[in-house]
Amino acid sequence: MAICLVCGDENGKGCICGTCAGKTDLEALAKRMIAYDLQNGDNPVWNNIIEDQLNKKSFRWLVFAVTSDLPAPRKDYLRVCAAASTYDNKCGVVKNSRPWLYEITGLDNFMKRKGPGGETGIMPSEKDSLLDSENLSGDERSYVAGLVLDALYKDYRYEEAELVLNYLKLFPELPFCPSVNMADYYIKTRRYDEAEKIIDKLRSQISCTDNDIEKSTVEKLEEDKEKYLKKKLQGKREYYPNPDENKDDMLKKYEDFISSIGVDIPDYYSFKKMIPDPIPRDQYPSPKEIRDTDFDSFVAFSLGTTGEDVNKDCIYEIDAVKVVSGVISGERYHTYVKPYKKGLEKVAESAGIPSDILKDSPQMWEMFNSFMDYAGDLVLVGYDVMRIGSKFLARAGRYANRIVNNLYFDLKRGALNASGEDRVPVSADDVAEMYLTLRNVESKDKEISMEDMFAEWE
Repeated sequence: MAICLVCGDENGKGCICGTCAGKTDLEALAKRMIAYDLQNGDNPVWNNIIEDQLNKKSFRWLVFAVTSDLPAPRKDYLRVCAAASTYDNKCGVVKNSRPWLYEITGLDNFMKRKGPGGETGIMPSEKDSLLDSENLSGDERSYVAGLVLDALYKDYRYEEAELVLNYLKLFPELPFCPSVNMADYYIKTRRYDEAEKIIDKLRSQISCTDNDIEKSTVEKLEEDKEKYLKKKLQGKREYYPNPDENKDDMLKKYEDFISSIGVDIPDYYSFKKMIPDPIPRDQYPSPKEIRDTDFDSFVAFSLGTTGEDVNKDCIYEIDAVKVVSGVISGERYHTYVKPYKKGLEKVAESAGIPSDILKDSPQMWEMFNSFMDYAGDLVLVGYDVMRIGSKFLARAGRYANRIVNNLYFDLKRGALNASGEDRVPVSADDVAEMYLTLRNVESKDKEISMEDMFAEWE
């Protein structure tokens, strides 16, 4: 049985009974429902309805039924407000509702009138846009425009978002939510001075309120602005969107847009200059291992990585030394490598590498080319290299678009085969000396314990 939202009677015909229907201000009722405190409200009828809902916020959707008999502009505006009231701070709509928001607000018609080319004229049969409807007050129009601005930039529709932003700038004063939407959009497009001006006004607006949600919203804006501004001043990566699909295209679109509005993107973290298209994994040869110690010319190397997972971690340092005819030569190779995955700079810095050094270091694909030029076709000797090092170098080779056929000798496997014990070298020189000691042991064809071997090495 349906319960009348006005008197609480069970009428079975809808959310307003026949007795109440003729004497109820439907718009006023809808506004009260949108503003109702779902946790601490004092309307017993509504509280009973809310308790029966699996999700308390579902109560807001009853506004759609309440407004069904109102004329289109008012009905659509109230439904937009109801959708936004399910959002935490009422300044947006959930992702799945964005296409509906564009449709119900008449965004396409608004773009025809406000977009490039100026006024185009809308046929009388076409739907009006809520964004500039004469049937809405200035505050109502700006509220709708703020919601649309928020949705557009989160959907990576930056040019349209900019047109809505320029429209909002025509209003002499803005309510809380569109101000929040503008400040957030300015922050995400790296215009921190403009964001600060709006945040200053918002601070004044909330200074005399007890609304904790509004206060926390402004605090979050301030935190985001300070965080990204600090990154800019430190030469670190500022905000970038994080799309679930078509990431490369969406990030390039973002960079192209903010460049078009005069925001500079430093070359050292520009996405479009950062990551080349790699050779597909199934087309890149797997690392090949050699287990005989019948070679005395090789490159010993050691990698510093942010972890052991080649799909999530990356190289931040490589150290190598060339051995010729059993003699460690003076031909060394060393470089830091700039981590390119989000957040991994901190991991590398924890190893004691200054951020300004990492900032100017080559990317892994640049390192791979110079390292392989140095190594030539020599065997690459490393510790635990078949499990970790060779896989990281193969990944770097894919992104360098360079296929190499160097063999790997895994010092850990060789050492364990010798005695079953395990010692970890800490540098390329250690790797070289440990291999030469192991080779010498095997070439003498005698039994020797691993402890004796390390004693000789040390």
